[in-house]
Formats: sequence, structure tokens, C-alpha cells
Amino acid sequence: MVVFAGPVIVKPAFDAIAWGRPTRIVPVVGAGSSYFQQLAASLRRDGRILPSLLERYVGMPRSEIGRLVLCSYSAGWGLLNEIFQVDADRADVNACVLSDSAFGGPLRGHEAFAADAIWGRKLMVLTNSNNAANAALGIMKTARETVTELLDDARDQSGALLGFHRVQVRAPLTVPSGGAWRLGKCFWLDYVQPGAADNTGNDYTHGEHHDLAAAVWQAYLVPYLSGWPIVFPWGYVLGGAAAVGGGYWGYRKLRH
Repeated sequence: MVVFAGPVIVKPAFDAIAWGRPTRIVPVVGAGSSYFQQLAASLRRDGRILPSLLERYVGMPRSEIGRLVLCSYSAGWGLLNEIFQVDADRADVNACVLSDSAFGGPLRGHEAFAADAIWGRKLMVLTNSNNAANAALGIMKTARETVTELLDDARDQSGALLGFHRVQVRAPLTVPSGGAWRLGKCFWLDYVQPGAADNTGNDYTHGEHHDLAAAVWQAYLVPYLSGWPIVFPWGYVLGGAAAVGGGYWGYRKLRH
């Protein structure tokens, strides 16, 4: 089950994903992060948000759903961030994909989910377009600045001693100009705006990240939900000598 929040449309590219098993995509459509934050507030019952969300949009309780994935594009972060701040709700979600959907803040829910992913308890994938700050919209940092702070704070929260390291992006995705990064089962694909000084020609606008999500799901969600044996690198999370000897960078923050 995949719940997809934001100004989203389930286009044919999403229907064409080769899940390998029956998988339902449920859109939660809206515009503006404040809309999704208010939606979360309206769904809150006895301190929890996820049960009411599933009841309203999926029509099933969590107990009748296998693996549950929450994904968002753009403003959908306002809903997921609220859900992930609730420990019991976050525990019921197996994976998360944020498609250029980490800005504004504070993003304490995203940080908590990323910390879980760093320890291999869940899968988290983030993409960004490095949109410029927009004070009129209350966005005071670029997307890259927001994500690097989010992941650095998550790494600190997790207690991991070493930092994110560069990895190869999974097919069918193109290589992000800012690189693909990983720590545990937390992945960051640092795309930039086409035409930017550091653009290598493989990047996407904010709007294009909506459709890019289908390829990200195919590359990361499908293998994970199918039992993809992601070798969990305990060494570089814990700071072990084996990881350092294997060529991983020492303790490093993404933020300079």
C-alpha cells in the first residue's frame, strides 16, 4: 500500500511500476503545506493521525494492510512530517519517499524517520531540486540546505559515528549533479535546477520531481518491498575500523 500526498496525480507512469505484487496507490490530494498540516490536525484522534488517515482515504485499518509506504511530493511534507512525529504512527510505516518534499519546517518528523532509516529499521529516500529560498512563501533556505540540515540532525539523533557517503544511483535514475548519498537505509539524491551552475545535465525542476517519483519508486521501493537484500553497513554507522579500512569517509557532516 502506497499513500501519496501532495498536489499529486497518479499518472500512467505510476500505474506502470512493476511492483511484482498487487500494490495500491492512494492519492491524498491538496495544495499548500498549511493545508496538509491542517489535514493532519483534523485527523488526530487520541494523539494519533495515521489510523484516521487510513480510515478516510484507504478504507482499511492498519491491521489489514501489509507493508505501508508514505510518499509525498512538494507540500505533502506537511502531512507526513506531522505523522512521523507520533512514535506509534511512525512505527506503523515501513518506508517513505520524499520527492522534493522537505522544506519549511521544523522537520522533526522527517528527522525521526531518517534516524530510523539510518539504523536500518525503515527505508527513506529523499530527492530535491535545490530550489532557491523564497521568503514570500516562508521558505528561508534552499532545498539542499534544508535536506543537509535534516540529515545531519537525523545522524546526530541516531548516534551514528560516521557520516553519509557517496554511492551509485540505482537504475533507471540519472546521476544527480549533487551526487547520491547513503547512510544505512537512508538515501539522498541531490538533484539541482536545470541551468544551475552545478548542473551536469541530469537534473529536474521542482515540478518534474512529481513524475520522477515513479522512477524513484521503481528503483528503491520495489526492491525493498520485494525483500531487496540491502547489505546493512553496520561498520560505517558505528564507526568501526572495518568500514574506515574499506574506504568509507570518517565522521563527516553533510553541512560544512
